Amino acid sequence: MLNLSTQPFLDFTQKHDAILIDEVFPSMCAYFCAHLTTQHVLLVTSEKQENELFQDVQFFNPNIIEFPALDTLDPKLASKDLIGVRNQALLNIKSAKKPQLILTTLNALCQKVEAIDTLEKNSLHLKVGQTIDFEKLPHQLLEMGYQRANLVNDKGQFAMR
Repeated sequence: MLNLSTQPFLDFTQKHDAILIDEVFPSMCAYFCAHLTTQHVLLVTSEKQENELFQDVQFFNPNIIEFPALDTLDPKLASKDLIGVRNQALLNIKSAKKPQLILTTLNALCQKVEAIDTLEKNSLHLKVGQTIDFEKLPHQLLEMGYQRANLVNDKGQFAMR
């Protein structure tokens, strides 16, 4: 039976600021990366292996943050779902109390992102039972990039009744 001790690997990572893991089975890479808990880990993979590696890493560490690539070169035409996932990933990394494991692709790293200050400014946190100023809400949503509509039929729209 194979006994995988992570201690020598962890000791090695403590002595180096950055390491490159290459030519390793995705599940083995996932196992080792999931045990790196003393610093942020940026795991860059190919788009072809991203989904498989995400599932493998999530098995060992359910707190993995995925930072996907946009589905188009023009961010204005990109899927609102992907933009939301990317923005939430950035906010999660910024607010993390402990080191995080972040999975992404080279393509995703090369794409522009909003400044973190802009993301925080354009975030609205509502709680059940919270009282909000109904007069200011439409203006705030418009400033955040939402579009007013008579009937909401897509993400990024709002209607007032």
